[in-house]
Amino acid sequence: MKTSSFPTFSFLALLCTTTVLSSPSYRDSVRRDPGPHPPFPFKTLNRTAGPPPEDTELHTGDITWFNVSLGACGWMNDGYAQDVVALSYKLMGNQSWGNPYCGRTITVSYKGKYIQPMVVDKCADCEDPDNIDLSVQAFSELADLGVGRDKATWWFNN
Repeated sequence: MKTSSFPTFSFLALLCTTTVLSSPSYRDSVRRDPGPHPPFPFKTLNRTAGPPPEDTELHTGDITWFNVSLGACGWMNDGYAQDVVALSYKLMGNQSWGNPYCGRTITVSYKGKYIQPMVVDKCADCEDPDNIDLSVQAFSELADLGVGRDKATWWFNN
């Protein structure tokens, strides 16, 4: 009569998996929370905004859109519901989580429309420090997504 070692193997595999997953060194190395959540509100469309104050540094560059999720600032984002932005890596530098730009808002002016997205990510493809990547929600408030890329002016609010 032939005996199977499959039940014994299954039990040992389960025992080893349970032991490894419950060990303190494994539990401590797994980060369940992706980090702090950004301040609210996200959606800050300001249709009555005017030109920036005189002493404000203006940036003029390309605006594009992207699908947002876990950004360089360490926050989970929903780019279909939130006005968020990724700044150029040349502006943000090497630091990601804890970057001083994270959580700041900017005003984007495009063909008479204004939005105020929050910085939550770094744009790795933005070679010009004045180029920004907007969430789908933010870009669609300024233009049709089919536009894809256009010039806009933006500045920091805080």
